[in-house]
Amino acid sequence: MKAIFVAVMLCLWCGVGRAEDHEAWKQIQPALSKLLNDAAARIDKVEGKEADIARYRLATALAKSGDYAAARKLAARLKDTDLAGSAWTTIGQMQGWKGRDRAAAADSFARAVEAARRQEPGSFDQRSAYSDIVAAQARSGDIEGALRFARGLDDEAKQKSLTRLARIAARRGIEAPATALLQVARDETEKSEALSLRALAVAAREGDVPAARAALAKVTEPLHKVPVLLELFDNPLGGKRGDPTLLDEALAAVAQNKPAPSAFGFHDVENDAARGAIALRQLRVGTEPGPAIAKAKATLEAVKLPDNAQKYIETFCEKLALEDLPTVLAFAQRLAGEQRVAALSAIVRGLGRRLSARRLEPRPELRKTVEELVNQALAAANELGESDRRWAGVPVARALAEAGEFPAAYQVANSIDQANQRAYAFASIARSAIENQRGEQAREALKKLEAAALTEKQPESAARIIGQATLAITEPLLGDEPADVASAMAGLE
Repeated sequence: MKAIFVAVMLCLWCGVGRAEDHEAWKQIQPALSKLLNDAAARIDKVEGKEADIARYRLATALAKSGDYAAARKLAARLKDTDLAGSAWTTIGQMQGWKGRDRAAAADSFARAVEAARRQEPGSFDQRSAYSDIVAAQARSGDIEGALRFARGLDDEAKQKSLTRLARIAARRGIEAPATALLQVARDETEKSEALSLRALAVAAREGDVPAARAALAKVTEPLHKVPVLLELFDNPLGGKRGDPTLLDEALAAVAQNKPAPSAFGFHDVENDAARGAIALRQLRVGTEPGPAIAKAKATLEAVKLPDNAQKYIETFCEKLALEDLPTVLAFAQRLAGEQRVAALSAIVRGLGRRLSARRLEPRPELRKTVEELVNQALAAANELGESDRRWAGVPVARALAEAGEFPAAYQVANSIDQANQRAYAFASIARSAIENQRGEQAREALKKLEAAALTEKQPESAARIIGQATLAITEPLLGDEPADVASAMAGLE
């Protein structure tokens, strides 16, 4: 696909399955573990704050790659630093969730609690640390233990921790944390959220039943109704299709929600995320795709700030690329800057799977379309500021990898002049290779990731980059990506 790079030069650039389901992941895991352990060895005798940050990143990445012994060894090196508790929290979550070792997880969580208790009592950092431990313990599978711990915290930490715990537990059909949250609610808004999480738990456990509808009827705040309505749509009884009136009701609730200025200095964060989540479900309504696509597109066009709903917009473009290319292209062209690059890259990913499918003969006209779209994405990237332009190369590199065009993907990644963003680009290529069962390409991308990081002069900087970039591979494959701010604020984690 050399035509892509003849057409556009990179100016100034000097569905996801679970990891254990991928055979290529099993083949690549030893190489990933070696990459991280080699990085740790290079800074073994280096001390200081930057080295501690690097060890923390590596410990987190090792835990999420399944190398718990190496992760624990690095976490122990952090000793009394503020990073120690966060490292042990992640290790405990992964040991309980993927390692299925409750005893080892309990030990890691105990170390995390010990680290949190060393922080200033009652401080924001300490409350956040306790909240992180509760959430991680819940994700590890120990809802009861997380609830016991949360109930023993002071009022401020308890409120924050129970909210996060109740959100996690509700999606597993467990009501107890939401009930505990209701008991400590201080006003009508907090009471409404607790009631919504109780309703969400019933809906997740039992489906669209009268009990879930009755629980929903008690919720007073419009936005708190949205996650429950979406769960009722997702979980109908008897294998029936979801009731489309639930999505209409959810949209009406969004319209009723009058956002106040948020702590981030802008409006409509939660509303935009909710519209994105609703739009993806609107695609599943009815038997004729045309009306469903039109309705979902209209919902996304009502988003005030595309950045708030970026992950939903990308999914929309990716899912419909083969089915209705004119519609998603028209939608992408409405966007600007990074959002346009991301949307065009998502369309390429959607089309690219048809190109890279080994059992299918690629159509020449489809290849030409992909080339044109990549050129458009690169042109949009070249209009960005220097830092944003570098990051824009990451989704483009991944899109090319999805199309099976690895040499072109490597060319985009190598065109980025900063080690951090270049390593992330190679990580995105490795992720795509693993998802598409291309172990050889995954190993090659890992080698290039390491080489990119090692262009940093300081070994601790290189180690930090390797730790961070490998998380971009493991987290999506594990289904463990952090929720974006907008989705978290709207209760849509």
